Amino acid sequence: MGTLNTDVRRRGRLLKEALRPPRRTGRADSARPPEDRAAAPGRRPPKKTVAVETTVPRAPRLVENPVFVLAPVRSGSTLLRMLLDSHSRIRAPHESHLRSVEVGLTPGFSERSMRELDLDRTELEHLLWDRVLHRELERSAKDVLVDKTPGNVWVWERLRYAWPRGPAS
Repeated sequence: MGTLNTDVRRRGRLLKEALRPPRRTGRADSARPPEDRAAAPGRRPPKKTVAVETTVPRAPRLVENPVFVLAPVRSGSTLLRMLLDSHSRIRAPHESHLRSVEVGLTPGFSERSMRELDLDRTELEHLLWDRVLHRELERSAKDVLVDKTPGNVWVWERLRYAWPRGPAS
């Protein structure tokens, strides 16, 4: 009987905690501006669109006109992706999360050698993204590739720069 009472009390305590209004934290960082709080260690940076910063010419792409569907989470975009993927000429793979695929250059020799090849970190990332999409398109033997990653809304400017001749042009 003691175990049952302990379990009931525990569930009651958890329910009470769940229904309690949120507590204010007395931490000093809550008084700081949002920009400073976002830079605090252990916190994710605020989501914002990323401007394209590149100093080299754009390299040709293997996938000329990929389609990027910009849709919020839980809006039915997965159903749309599945419908598009069922088409004989359209490949709509699972979300690719291209914005999290990054290239790192070691300062010094690798930066200089890439500069000699007219490549910088941004353009290398775009080439990598293009190669990933091209590989998926080749594996499917279809003509058009559609990516519907919801996070693409935060990098739409980079996507537009990487593929300027996209369908929306």
